[in-house]
Amino acid sequence: PEIPEANFYCFGTQEWLTANPGNYQDDWSVNENVARTLMAYSDRDHGFLITAENSSACAEALTTLTFSLRSAPAAYPDLSDRCVVFFGDSVIGNYTDSTSIPGVVSGLTGAEVYNCGYGGNSAAMMPGLLISLPGIIEAFFQGDLSVLPEETQVYAGISSYLENASPDRQICFVINYGLNDYFSGYPISSEEPYNIATYSGAVRTAVKLIREYEPDAQIILCTPNFSSVFDNGTEPHGTDGLVLTDYVNAVLSLSEELQTDVLDNYHDLGITPENEGQYLADQVHPNDACRFLIGSNLSRMIR
Repeated sequence: PEIPEANFYCFGTQEWLTANPGNYQDDWSVNENVARTLMAYSDRDHGFLITAENSSACAEALTTLTFSLRSAPAAYPDLSDRCVVFFGDSVIGNYTDSTSIPGVVSGLTGAEVYNCGYGGNSAAMMPGLLISLPGIIEAFFQGDLSVLPEETQVYAGISSYLENASPDRQICFVINYGLNDYFSGYPISSEEPYNIATYSGAVRTAVKLIREYEPDAQIILCTPNFSSVFDNGTEPHGTDGLVLTDYVNAVLSLSEELQTDVLDNYHDLGITPENEGQYLADQVHPNDACRFLIGSNLSRMIR
């Protein structure tokens, strides 16, 4: 029966919400951060509003998703004895709850995760930057918080790792940079392979540092995801006239050269100019559903 002046919303059809155990504080209640997210969705737009016209379709979609999750649960590894450290730009650092990429990995696998992302940061170290990827890696292993700006996620993440990380856990490092390097037009390479003023040189240096400190660690490089800004990433930037796919291809090449694992978030997520609204929150950053997709893909890659 209809209740006057009341709206009802159906979020249960969203896999990013229902399939991640980390979103729930008990069997029936989502956690506080997710509750705020759902309230924001309800207030911001009415895409999840149940109406007389769509109620049957919502019920069918809910039944279909529930049946698929119960009958063929996704095979995620038990990583409760693993530690996963994330370095990245705002794709990692701007999201810190259970719907973040690190949060999804933790929820699906039980891994101990540390979000050391830094919104607005780049891999390459260029004039005007306080620190970039190689410096962050060095600060992480040296335990030197003094070189990091406080009130940032990278500071909080490294601080939490130093205070809480279990010393006997196997460790995996995830590196997700590239969008800001493209937006800023930073060079990809130079004659010096470890030139940290270049994108490839910075990533190469980061991998080298990790292997010096943690030679047995797994390293996963992530390509930047598709972005529809700057004419879908085709607008040339910097003195070298680089486009977004140049940075994507640089990561793919580095993973082969350095023998790391690689997650291709540009080609494999299925984001196109036509459907980017289903995956991106603001033409750049992955939305809840896309972050779940990235996190679930990562979960299956971690050994």
